[in-house]
Amino acid sequence: MSFINTYSRPFYEGIAAVLPCYWIYLRVGENLTSSLNPLYDRWIRNYSGEDYETGVQEVLQLVRNIEVNEEQEKSMIRLFRMGSIFEYMFWDSAYKTERFPFALVNRGT
Repeated sequence: MSFINTYSRPFYEGIAAVLPCYWIYLRVGENLTSSLNPLYDRWIRNYSGEDYETGVQEVLQLVRNIEVNEEQEKSMIRLFRMGSIFEYMFWDSAYKTERFPFALVNRGT
């Protein structure tokens, strides 16, 4: 998920923008217990696993240790919030079993 060009922006902006994805996947994985579909069980085990949590905690600690000024912190908060909104929209659309409002393949045109 990249609504900003993280490669061309400061590190603090990039990490703030992508952090919601890591953190929310961890929380979703922790709150799911199992699935009737083995592929989903594998997903749940991955995102609720100790290794994944360790990685997320390391990223959170990295964010906590970034030294930024007040303006940069506001930018991080704005980008984190925007990323969280996009994550919410992703999970909400899955919950509602929404379909894309456009064709995903070129149909010969």
